[in-house]
Amino acid sequence: MDKKITLVVLAFFIINISITAVLFSTINSIQTPDITIDLKVANLTEDMITLEANLQVDNPNSFSIILEGVLINTTTPEGENIGKIMLPDTTIEAGEQKTITSVSSLGFNNKELKTFHSHITGNVGITLFGFFTKTFPIHILLITNPTLLIEAVHIPSIRFDADFSDFTDEGILFNGTIWVDNQNDFSMSLENTEIRIDHTHTTLAANFSTLGGQIPPKSTVPLYVNGTAYYSIFNQGELSATMKGNASIIVAGVTMSFPFSSNASINIPDLSTFLLNGEHLIISLSVDADITLHGLNITGGFQLYNPTNIPLTAYNLTLFLYRLDNATPTLLAKDTLDQCDIPPKNETYLTSQFLLPYRSLLPKVNTGFPERLQLSLSGDFAIANTTQRIPVTLNGCLSTEIFNFS
Repeated sequence: MDKKITLVVLAFFIINISITAVLFSTINSIQTPDITIDLKVANLTEDMITLEANLQVDNPNSFSIILEGVLINTTTPEGENIGKIMLPDTTIEAGEQKTITSVSSLGFNNKELKTFHSHITGNVGITLFGFFTKTFPIHILLITNPTLLIEAVHIPSIRFDADFSDFTDEGILFNGTIWVDNQNDFSMSLENTEIRIDHTHTTLAANFSTLGGQIPPKSTVPLYVNGTAYYSIFNQGELSATMKGNASIIVAGVTMSFPFSSNASINIPDLSTFLLNGEHLIISLSVDADITLHGLNITGGFQLYNPTNIPLTAYNLTLFLYRLDNATPTLLAKDTLDQCDIPPKNETYLTSQFLLPYRSLLPKVNTGFPERLQLSLSGDFAIANTTQRIPVTLNGCLSTEIFNFS
């Protein structure tokens, strides 16, 4: 009997030693779980910040672990409490990766804040054989810069509308509205703000001082502008507005200021529709000839009606005089005209004269006398002070029958 008791005690002792060895071996082989912390701003108001805390836990062990009592305690650098975020207890299975999420609102009570500290505490536990539990405390310090708040702020954006109306010698008058949009859940003060409209002389009919510099939450305020866009705006194809300055905000009880810049543009109306407004550019060419002792005195006339309200300019105008034989032109003379301005809503008339010797009209072998004389005009027409040019070629004919050549 004593021998049986001795064997039982010995067996129990061996089992105890074995379990203890397994426990120590298991405990010594425990790998610390990888924990990644991500704090995101879920919402901002003037009084509160709502933070979303995401803990990603990666369990590299061959057994499950328990994450419990995890608390994110946010304080000032001096230790003054700001707020707390509790995360639910979670079991992470062997080799599993799991994300634990919790959302909480904090307020900084108008403290001057350069950084805030998040102290993350809790326990990682394991249970072996269903009865033995071992826990390990965790402690993580996360120092967060308030730029986390600024990054969550929607900077003021702008839209630009404009109506183009009358004309001046320099360009087109316009009346515009710049819509300043604040999409945040808090008001925004704009300081040292300026507006620039490219390629224009611009005056503000209203400015931020008359608005008190404030843009209420979730609202859009108008700024009225007017000015003159140079005719060169047609080279660019659009009118651009830029607004820049400093935005002052109060979020989660903290006053912050940051620089911003925003821009918008509008397309310029179609040039032909905008300028001609349904009318037509009218060009006519006339040819007269007088018989003299020395030859034909040819007078070429060029007439243009400008239906627009802006000045046009004619460049590189050249008159060519040809004789046509079986539709084959032969140049007889040419004359280059001076550059000329064509006033709005007005007719312009240019003339040139050629003295054509009779020998230039003598018959050719196989063709005889010329069928007719052709006067051609070529050149470019442009809106004043722009590089936008329209090439024009115009032909007029004079029959030689009136000279009894054919």
